[in-house]
Parts: sequence; C-alpha cells; structure tokens
Amino acid sequence: HMLRLGLRGCLRPSWPSSAVHGHTYTTPNPPPPCTSTPTATQPPTPTAIPTLKPTPTSTPTMGKSTVSEEELRRLSFSSAKWWDPKGPFSALHQYNPTRVQYIRDKVAQLRGISQSHSQPFEGLEILDIGCGGGILSQALCRLGGKVTGVDASAVNVQAAQLSLDQQSDLHGLEFVHSTAEALGAQGRTFDVVVASEVLEHVADAHLFLRCIAGMTKAGGVVIITTFNKTVLSYLLGVVAAEYILGLAERGTHDWTKFLTPEDVRAILEEHGCRTTDVTGVVVLP
Repeated sequence: HMLRLGLRGCLRPSWPSSAVHGHTYTTPNPPPPCTSTPTATQPPTPTAIPTLKPTPTSTPTMGKSTVSEEELRRLSFSSAKWWDPKGPFSALHQYNPTRVQYIRDKVAQLRGISQSHSQPFEGLEILDIGCGGGILSQALCRLGGKVTGVDASAVNVQAAQLSLDQQSDLHGLEFVHSTAEALGAQGRTFDVVVASEVLEHVADAHLFLRCIAGMTKAGGVVIITTFNKTVLSYLLGVVAAEYILGLAERGTHDWTKFLTPEDVRAILEEHGCRTTDVTGVVVLP
C-alpha cells in the first residue's frame, strides 16, 4: 500500500514513525478455532473455486462479521488489473519482493530453517488471508509452501484462479472464496498465517485477529503487514495517494480504521500469540 504513491526506490526499516509495519507472532497456545459464524460447505462454483458460506438459517454469534461490503465492492478487480505490473497494482508488485523476503526471513528464523534453503517453506501449510488476485500467494508457493489463498471477493478469487491456471509450476496452491470467520469455523489450521495489507479494510479487526489466531497451529507463525496509525500514514496513504496523486480511489483507506503496532500486539497476545518482531517500512524516493 505504501508504494501505491508511485515512489520508486529502496525500502528501509524504520520505527516508530513508519507508515507501514509488519508483525511476526508465534502461537504457543492458540485459542479454539473461530466459531462466530456457523458455516456449511457449498458445492464448487462453475469455475471450480471452493466456496464456504454461512447456511441460510444460521445466525452469526454476536451478529458480527469481518467483511465490510463497501470495502468488498471497492477492492474487487479483474485478473488483468491485478496482474498488470504497470496497472493499478503496480506499487503492490514493487512492494511484493520486500514483504516476501520479510516473511521468508521470519518464518525461517522461527522454524529453524536455513536461510540458504531454496524451498524454505517445504512441508508448511500457509494461509494467505485476503489474498486478492494471488500476487503474494504465488510467491509463497514458489518457496515450497502448500498455500491456501482466501478472499471474501468472488471476483478477486476468480482473478487469482485465472492467473494460477496459466502457471505450470504451482501445484501446491489453491484459492477459496471465503471469509476469516467462515474458514475458521471449518476448524482448519495452518503452520503460517499471513494477512498482508488486509487488516485496515476489515469491518471488525478484533474478530478478524481472533479468527486468524485460532487458525494458527501451536508453534505456528502469524505475520501481518498493515498501515501504521501515524500522521505520516495519513499524509502519504490517504491525502497524497487518494486526493493529490489520484493513485487510489478516494475513500479506499479510512485512517480511523488503521491500528498502531501496540493495538495489534495487544489483541493477538490476548488470543495466545507471542510477539517476536515488529518492523516498520517507509519509502525512500
């Protein structure tokens, strides 16, 4: 998201005034899987993409959902747009190597994997929640992981699947049209759970974080990258990107929904996660 300002250059760690921050957590004692929304597995869609949806008669616990319908409409794009390196997600393509390296380094460190291993995620089940068009999911799969990319937007999942169908070397990757609470209610768990540039768009951050903590195996790793809640993130991520440079639709980011690292840490630690790293990122033009 930071790089959507169109600024080219290298990235450097910066704390605490960074506009984007990445968190790494381990789960020594994860909570039970999220059960806020009882679900039933539906037959595959015509495009063979698995879909998990609430049953018509079910009543979500406490009436809560992690999905914002307004955000869902705004963030649904075709495969052509997601995978165009010069299109609306050009900045995300530029940012992707940086976040992939961060994820690789932290997972290898916490799992005792050699940094020189060409397939460091081999044997690991990885969840990319809020996968969008699958840009990050594909990169994680190429590092050897068995990756499940999940998104609440059917349009985005179809875009991700279309790109996947054109690849011949990605055999450990699947995409599912679902939500954090629906997937969590299925009881699925993963060695690594990644939520990259997603937290600032969900309707209920507490429920979302509780769900992903519950889907992480004991001793597993949770990695989150999201906007920090600082003056810098407001000026660059909202004012400049949306109102001055026009690089994102106005209203794409709601600064009041941004969370500080302390906020994220407190919520996840409440649900059994232990903080192992917090790293900030800013753009150097």
